[in-house]
Amino acid sequence: MVNLQKICRRQNHRFSEPVLDVRLDGLEGRSSDWSLGGLAIRLSDEEGAALAADDPVSGDLGEVDGADRFPFSGRVVRVDANRKLIALEFSKLSEGAVMMFVRSFRHMISGAA
Repeated sequence: MVNLQKICRRQNHRFSEPVLDVRLDGLEGRSSDWSLGGLAIRLSDEEGAALAADDPVSGDLGEVDGADRFPFSGRVVRVDANRKLIALEFSKLSEGAVMMFVRSFRHMISGAA
């Protein structure tokens, strides 16, 4: 069950599940966490080194092992080389991606297994 009372300093609360498969300008990774505002993805050292803060990006995302892919665009807001993490802020998010996130919210709130 999701604790909706937890205080979050971010504009959009982040979730770690479901894990998303992300393709980003030819790179591939898995989400560490995500929200309607953006996501953090884990990349290899080489892939992460190719990106810098404020770089524009575009790609697609979907649930791991899911058939549907949803386009997005945005910018890199942080590169954390120690954790091999890239944080992105969405500037455009497809309606399909928004609906996937809404389904995930409903699933978490309902406590469904």
